[in-house]
Amino acid sequence: MLEYRVNATVDRAFRHPRGSFTVYRVIIEKSSQALVEERMLFKRYSDFKRLHKSLQRVVKELEYGTPLPSLPKETFFNRLDPEVVESRRVFLDALLKVICSKEWLFCHQTFAKFIVGGVVRRTALLTCAPPTVPPRDIPNDLLHA
Repeated sequence: MLEYRVNATVDRAFRHPRGSFTVYRVIIEKSSQALVEERMLFKRYSDFKRLHKSLQRVVKELEYGTPLPSLPKETFFNRLDPEVVESRRVFLDALLKVICSKEWLFCHQTFAKFIVGGVVRRTALLTCAPPTVPPRDIPNDLLHA
């Protein structure tokens, strides 16, 4: 059986250049025994709210005893306040950690759709036995980039 893991972090939040909303940077690392992929996404709080609502339905339908953490209290007028932005970032990071800790959640199509897109920052194919001597026809600067 192929072991598959997902790790996710909401590591930064910043105001969108248009200035009217906050964007959260999400780093998703998917790994198996053969491949590691790191993807960077940018999501709005409303994207997370939709994800949360959809996954809450899944949890309820499947009757698993692991509820998702509750969303923070809704705010509109001070949603750009640094304290509100940071508390949301911390919550969103915790939400993704809960999702990634449950295979039935991170493998669900709702989460799969949420993490589509973005920019692939790193992909590595893991091999059983890496070569001990690099091939002669590859320039040295490419081997250590």
